[in-house]
Amino acid sequence: MLGWFKPKMAPEGPVVLEYEIEIDVPPSELYPLLDFADPRNSKRQLGEIVREVPGRDDAFALVLASYPDLGDLTFDIEVTEAKPNEVYAFDGKLPEGPGALISTHERYEIEPTGENTCMMRLIVDATFRFPMKLKAYKREVATMMIALHNACAKLKLHAEQGTDAVHAVHDHALVDV
Repeated sequence: MLGWFKPKMAPEGPVVLEYEIEIDVPPSELYPLLDFADPRNSKRQLGEIVREVPGRDDAFALVLASYPDLGDLTFDIEVTEAKPNEVYAFDGKLPEGPGALISTHERYEIEPTGENTCMMRLIVDATFRFPMKLKAYKREVATMMIALHNACAKLKLHAEQGTDAVHAVHDHALVDV
């Protein structure tokens, strides 16, 4: 009888989320936006800091300075797969903090759909801090799904219209919030 009042707990383990979007550029124009080693990487172009980690192959520190309320956030990135114009995947460890998300494995798959178009699929394995109540877990998963949508939409906008378009949308969104 006392079990009725126990909070329902979330299932433990990574959550797999997927999102796909058609982008009106060939894979050869999209891939550099994903590749942290490329000077055309979208984060670099949008003003974030991407540094190679000395002594670690395919490892990067991604410093996000675009969220002034949170201060500079540094993510530890390790590339796990890189097939130019086809697949780019990496593990990302988030900085210590109050949030429930602690790490992700992100895999971007690119498939040509025409002469100057491609389909990009983003598959994210998200790992959260457990134990967690089911209600909070559902909220975290919903937030991650919104983040996937936004990341893919931003990449599409960047690939098709450039950095100015992304800045305009980002700046507008910050004003409206």
